[in-house]
Amino acid sequence: MGAKRLNSDITEDAIGSGPVESACAEFEAARKSDQDLRIEDLLIDWEEPERSKLLSELLLIELTYASEGGETLVSHIYETRFPDHRQVVKDTFERWLQGRRSDTVSDIDDTLVMESRFGKLRLHAQGGLGMVFRADDQELSREVAVKFIRTNLADDRESRDRFRLEAEITSRLEHPGIVPVYGLGDTGKGELFYAMRFIQGRTLNDSIVRYYKRDDSDNRSATDRERQYRELLERFVAVCKTMAYAHNRGIVHRDIKPENVMLGRYGETIVIDWGLAMHVSRQGVFKQSGEMTLMPSSGSSSGDSWGGTPAYMSPEQASGTLELTPASDVYSLGVTLYKILVGEVPFSGTLHELRSKVIRGDFKKPTLLNRRISKALEAICLKAMASTPSDRYETALDLAEDVENYLADAPVTAYRDPISRRLARWGRRHRALSQGLLVGLLLLTISGLAATAIFSELRSKAVTLQQSEHELRKHSLSVSARFAARTIADKVDIRLRILEAATDHPDVHSMMEQINSQPQDQSLREPLQRWIDTQAARNEHIESRSWFVCAADGTQVARYPLLQEDGLPFASLGENYSYRDYFHGQLSDFESGPPLRESHVSVAMESTNGGDLIVVFSAPIKSADNGPTLGVVGMSIELGQFAGLDIPLPERQKVLLVDMRRYFMKLKDSNKKGPSGEGLLLHHPDLRNVSNPDELPHLDPSVVKSIRATSTDLANDQNLLSSDYHDPIAVPGGDSPLAAFAPVILTARPPEAEVFRTDWVVIIQQQ
Repeated sequence: MGAKRLNSDITEDAIGSGPVESACAEFEAARKSDQDLRIEDLLIDWEEPERSKLLSELLLIELTYASEGGETLVSHIYETRFPDHRQVVKDTFERWLQGRRSDTVSDIDDTLVMESRFGKLRLHAQGGLGMVFRADDQELSREVAVKFIRTNLADDRESRDRFRLEAEITSRLEHPGIVPVYGLGDTGKGELFYAMRFIQGRTLNDSIVRYYKRDDSDNRSATDRERQYRELLERFVAVCKTMAYAHNRGIVHRDIKPENVMLGRYGETIVIDWGLAMHVSRQGVFKQSGEMTLMPSSGSSSGDSWGGTPAYMSPEQASGTLELTPASDVYSLGVTLYKILVGEVPFSGTLHELRSKVIRGDFKKPTLLNRRISKALEAICLKAMASTPSDRYETALDLAEDVENYLADAPVTAYRDPISRRLARWGRRHRALSQGLLVGLLLLTISGLAATAIFSELRSKAVTLQQSEHELRKHSLSVSARFAARTIADKVDIRLRILEAATDHPDVHSMMEQINSQPQDQSLREPLQRWIDTQAARNEHIESRSWFVCAADGTQVARYPLLQEDGLPFASLGENYSYRDYFHGQLSDFESGPPLRESHVSVAMESTNGGDLIVVFSAPIKSADNGPTLGVVGMSIELGQFAGLDIPLPERQKVLLVDMRRYFMKLKDSNKKGPSGEGLLLHHPDLRNVSNPDELPHLDPSVVKSIRATSTDLANDQNLLSSDYHDPIAVPGGDSPLAAFAPVILTARPPEAEVFRTDWVVIIQQQ
């Protein structure tokens, strides 16, 4: 360690001999043996200038040991510890960094000749993956930034891949909003680095904090604050356009937040930190953009969908969705806009609480925190932060254009201004004409005849509005039905993907193979029971009645919850359910069949545990080589409990969920067929727990026939039900509500998949 200290330009001439050297030796020995000896303890009774000299040498020793342990070293922490010696601390940090870098960059050759070209490295910033230094480019006489991978991560393959991918993506995205990269290199001792343009400025987060900071020194006028507010929005527009370019190149950032946006002194707006970026397939408008798809040549990939900052994650990213789209970045841009509007992020709490709130969309509207926020800006923000990706802006460029329209005092697509605001805007944009009209209006008001004509016109418009109200209500129902169907489809798909992801693990395959080979050995089921308990607890935010696992022969070998209220295990454990639809997927509960080969949504059935009516989402447990099915894992939900879908709809609209498939109910503990039919209600706001299967509520057969005869295209409000439609649960003889329907289709899955068309239908009705 002493040799390393001398390599940092520390010589006996610098530290002297005698007391200073002895104190340094004592401190270094204490660090080697992990003794609790602080620099402050050794500085007692020392006077200047020897005190400053000793502090410098002791600090060099501590920095050397701390850096080898992977600690994050920041100058201002030591400046706080030694407030009377701030300059000594700064100078010592400079000496340590120069000495440390001189050891690591001397072997660089072709990519960047660091030793000969760049000099005077000064620590600028650091994060979890790398450290950024300011340096002087001695060949071109300019200041650059050099980012090194952290020493303690230099040998970690995943970190090196992320670092290399960040450099590659940043260098290949050629846009004014992305910092230019000059080159990538390796020090020869395992430390990757790349050089890039140095941006002198602050982060967008710093500017937001500065805008909302109010103290005695704040003497900004209302005009100054308005100018700063508009500048924040203009910077946000620039970020959106930068991300639109990246999306058109097939790149998703995954960690958009104000801290990752640099604001230059001369108007530059730069998106930084692409370490979590990932390549995605280009579809739709992104494929038609004319840009070339950017494919990482290194083969690196930041494929972990849970990377990023929780408070800015989209619901699909927080849920662990493996295939993200540009819509995820649009959501993060919406959260960034939220912070610009109110000065804080919409979500807070522990990591688990944050994740749950993000998935549920549990946050306050901006106007509840700041009533002065424009309704149009709030609508833009909420559209970008929609829980369902398809309800957000289609592209980041669309989001930018809406904010630009707001800044230009033009209408925005996300919000329809009241007539008074539209008239005021028209007046501002046609000032001369509006002033002339005002004069004319004043003259006309003098004339009773003119006033009569105006009132007559207003009455005519009122009649027209009344006549069109019915058409508007029908259109609203049509749109609500399609929206609700997409929402339910997403919820079903999430449940199936949770089951599929849970079963795709070698440990689960091993447990099932042992249970199948030795079905009588009860002890082999204990690890599987612990596994199903863990899966249920991990996904407790997902509404469910129970989780269970059936072996390859149909025997239920694990269940959550395991015990009933009386403390005894549920009776279903150990029973054979190879006849169940959720096990074989044949839409019937009367004949045994082989286990599933793909995910399935069952028909309604009566549970053997209590007789409740349930629907089961199930997925096969397949071996790694896609061989025979080892078993089936299922998640059940009780009829009438689909209210947890929490679909926001206009006032007085209610959601009905209907299974259009033909079914035959198997009565509890009997092989006899119970009630059968089509159009079974799975959910209705007025549906109560049904104890008698003979009283299952259904759609009228004529309504079922009408729905089946209608095209699933559902364009131009063709999904409206006939005027003789009646609420299946309402008292006979009541008024017929307006109603529209839409099929539940899992569009995230391939059309050939069994669950692509669920044969479920959403009905929205309004009194």
